[in-house]
Amino acid sequence: MAIDPDDPRTWPASARELYRRRERATVGNPHLARLLCERIAREGPIPFAEFMRLALYHPTHGYYATAPAPFSREGDFLTSPETHPAFGALVCRWLAGLWEEQGCPRRFDLVEVGAGRGTLASQILATAAERFPGLHTSLRYTLVEHHSRPPAEQTHAPRLRWVHDLEVLGPVRGCILSNELLDALPVHRVQMTPQGLREVYVGCRDGELVDVLDVPSTPALAAHLAWVGAALPVGAQGEIGLEAVAWYRRAARCLAEGALLTIDYGHRAPELYSPQRPCGTLLCYYRHTANEEPYRRLGTQDITAHVDFTALERAGEAEGLRTRCYTTQQEWLRSLGIADYLAGAPPETRDDLLALVDPERLGRLKVLLQQRGP
Repeated sequence: MAIDPDDPRTWPASARELYRRRERATVGNPHLARLLCERIAREGPIPFAEFMRLALYHPTHGYYATAPAPFSREGDFLTSPETHPAFGALVCRWLAGLWEEQGCPRRFDLVEVGAGRGTLASQILATAAERFPGLHTSLRYTLVEHHSRPPAEQTHAPRLRWVHDLEVLGPVRGCILSNELLDALPVHRVQMTPQGLREVYVGCRDGELVDVLDVPSTPALAAHLAWVGAALPVGAQGEIGLEAVAWYRRAARCLAEGALLTIDYGHRAPELYSPQRPCGTLLCYYRHTANEEPYRRLGTQDITAHVDFTALERAGEAEGLRTRCYTTQQEWLRSLGIADYLAGAPPETRDDLLALVDPERLGRLKVLLQQRGP
């Protein structure tokens, strides 16, 4: 077959593979792109939240279903447990204090939602076994994760189970923990116009995905802004995480006694919906580089938006929880004694350890702790 410069099917195998890699780096998963465009052609523009759900969570073509190791040094971003094992050790130290507050029960449920490959679980269990044997004996650890599978060495670990949905659990007495989970749940994008609140939909024009502004798909969007006391300036955009609030309410209802610990990127509403953020907070991550182009690299890059902690706090209180703490990860880890680890850290790991409390890096994560019971 003669080589046609305009037809990749006629190119040598090495050239075709290079073409596929370049296409995937810009366009993303072609099957997902076709699925989206066909749906929009049938139904019209879809809310950005639905686009984000498909881009991240489509069971066959979504980012979390296909990315080999998204949170790793070889992937697209790092969370705190992958950055340094001291994070898990310090969380375990906090859990030991919570276990003691509850009277050192014979059974202590720890439910980690969005557990990924179980890195944080490994760190917590190892630290508990070494330093807090009473807690270790009491721990019943549940990993909740839709898209990953547990490493073989964790599948049969004592007191550790792996489930796909929070709702399959009975009443939790101990702690429900999430780390960088809620910022990846689908969000609606909105914009304030002189005519009032409008929603950003995803349309398709000449084969390209584009923003389309229209009336909100649900009155819950305007109601949410009123509930948290936010006022978007005219011309400003923002994101509304209805799914994050709904998830948080479900988690609160599952908690019979103990703590709901949420660690994530975000702000309280006055700071989140402020004139200083006229374009909102939506970001995408590809190979440790941030961008603001969600319609590129479909299914092959992460998409996130900052969490509204005012909404989470009020949702938890509406479910009977009381707020014990809202702070930064920097201050929280300092209160747990990260200085002990810094004092003995070898030079080659010190930068990773400092990243956990650096206010320009992971230290800017927020920590919300709400509790039910004494």
